[in-house]
Amino acid sequence: MQTPDPYGFGAPAPASAYAGAPDLLDEAPLVLAMAGEFLADRLEPDAEREFRLRQAALSDRSHLAAVEQDQATELVDRLARAAAQDAYDLMRHDALTSGEDLAEAGPWRGEHGPTSPHWEAPGGLAAYVRTEYAAWSRP
Repeated sequence: MQTPDPYGFGAPAPASAYAGAPDLLDEAPLVLAMAGEFLADRLEPDAEREFRLRQAALSDRSHLAAVEQDQATELVDRLARAAAQDAYDLMRHDALTSGEDLAEAGPWRGEHGPTSPHWEAPGGLAAYVRTEYAAWSRP
């Protein structure tokens, strides 16, 4: 059974996008290690993009877990802001590392690039991350 598209433009629901993703407690130290490499300017472009994607997905998944576990509003809000910022950073990175013709060139793998108006809808930042994570994790 296919998961319905909650966004209306082909973006997967969280359960579908993150199916098979590592446990949050396993993913967090890997992303942290990648962050150290990123901050030391030791990541090649493909590895930098992977870091940004995994960081955005980890933030999104952490926010979703906090909501699901009915955590305190302040924590949920902070995680939502972090997830939105990480998603924005990924989209900005993808847009800035694209060729002149955004319709044909870029590091993204989903159907719509980072400058598509699809992502301007409510939930668009998270939808971009989920679309890209699903495409990346299931090539």
